[in-house]
Amino acid sequence: MVRLAQTTPAYVKTGVAALDQARADWPATAVRGSAEVLTASARLYAANGERDKATALITRSVAVATATASARNLRAALTTQARIMAS
Repeated sequence: MVRLAQTTPAYVKTGVAALDQARADWPATAVRGSAEVLTASARLYAANGERDKATALITRSVAVATATASARNLRAALTTQARIMAS
């Protein structure tokens, strides 16, 4: 979605809406997977220029990835966090 948004900015709103809905519907028992949704959401909010929202989401993602000991999710979250902080 983020790649598509780089060439077609209208896709950002669609992606943000879809991921907002995914987060709202996400089962509380699927904690580890929520890090992926949070990271994707943070990337889209950052692409939309909403740095504060992106920062809040990626902070939650890093916390979830750390708490669940998911190396893959933590790597993705930290990479995204670094990109957000650099922008």
